[in-house]
Amino acid sequence: MKETTKKYKHTRQLLKIAKQEGGYTNKDIEKKAGLQGSSSSLASRWLNGHALATERQMRYFINNYGQHLKRQLEHLFIQSLVDEHGVEQKKYMKFTGDIIFKHQIKLKLITPFHGRYKTASVVRVIILENQGTFKILLQCRAGFLRLSTMDQTNFQENTFAPTRFSAINGETRNLEWSDIEEANWHCIQVTDCASINTLVKDFTALTSSLADGNNIFDYILDPESAKTKSKLFNKHIPNTMEFAFYQKIMKLGLQSELLPF
Repeated sequence: MKETTKKYKHTRQLLKIAKQEGGYTNKDIEKKAGLQGSSSSLASRWLNGHALATERQMRYFINNYGQHLKRQLEHLFIQSLVDEHGVEQKKYMKFTGDIIFKHQIKLKLITPFHGRYKTASVVRVIILENQGTFKILLQCRAGFLRLSTMDQTNFQENTFAPTRFSAINGETRNLEWSDIEEANWHCIQVTDCASINTLVKDFTALTSSLADGNNIFDYILDPESAKTKSKLFNKHIPNTMEFAFYQKIMKLGLQSELLPF
């Protein structure tokens, strides 16, 4: 496809950077895009994510602000593993894409000494989009899961991997807190989705697993029992997360035959 007609996937993100760094108005943007005599309504649609400009129209901004965009689209994540000697090892993963969804799940944990319960965010789901493909990252707050010293030689990034953890830490003092928020979250599962349909299917499966107990957290809590209902997550938690996901997909204008609306 020629540059004159090929749509530029990161139109909204790049133009927001240009406005922030260069102070461009909507009319300035359309002028730089080669549009003459416009009412600036097209630039508004680009900035709102309701339309995509072509690569030709975005050429000026790509040349001048493309490196800024690249830095914003690169994200670093942490994964914790234990080696054969029982020593915790950090694995760093760099993914490229736009974070289109981020949702945290709060649970009640025990506050030491007082014996009272305190609500804390301990599970998080992030979705990255890059050129029409997606990644679903399931994370937990560092310290919430106790790492296991069992053999992990067959561990893969996208597996269920329950043997990586031995217990759930139910007290707030076990959680790690850092000034750098992203350092507080460790990835426990990464799911690649080749299309929006696959994303909707896999995300729905994730929310269902939180409701029926067939997830890594309930497995660690009670690995022997048959799973029909989660002992950690009440029914409102997956329902709320699913609604937030559908709402975000709708606002982004993404279409899938698997959406319930």
